[in-house]
Amino acid sequence: MATILNFEQTIDDRLAEFWVDRNAGLRHGPLRGWVRDLAGIAEVLFADDLGPPDQGRVRWVCEQTSDFASVVGGKAGFVFRVGVAATSWIAPLLILRAPPLRRLQPRDRLRALQRYEASPLGLSLFAVKVFLGISWFEHPDVAREVRFDGRPLRERS
Repeated sequence: MATILNFEQTIDDRLAEFWVDRNAGLRHGPLRGWVRDLAGIAEVLFADDLGPPDQGRVRWVCEQTSDFASVVGGKAGFVFRVGVAATSWIAPLLILRAPPLRRLQPRDRLRALQRYEASPLGLSLFAVKVFLGISWFEHPDVAREVRFDGRPLRERS
């Protein structure tokens, strides 16, 4: 007889330590400097039909991404930070708004990001999306929401 597992109760037990951050949400204090600009981008990138994502999760992903960028360093870290700065300061100008991007309303931020991405500078936003995306899916709540259990979708035959 097959055993039916309750996904919500077993995901944390099934995920290997390297898949998710078990200490998600334990940091405190205000976001500083360029990480605030990163949060303005993340709020728009991870919004869904219900609205912007939870502020705690945005904060967490920005802190994780900032830490990741500092560890990676070198050209990759530099390109990432330049991408954040360029997006934050140039994207609003493309919709005739004053920078930085984080001060715009979410609808205007989305419009600015769409214009920026379609512009010749849009490739710099790609680096930002990659770094944010990697961190976003390491949050245990996101793993639960997408029903990720650490296993491949299909086993090799």
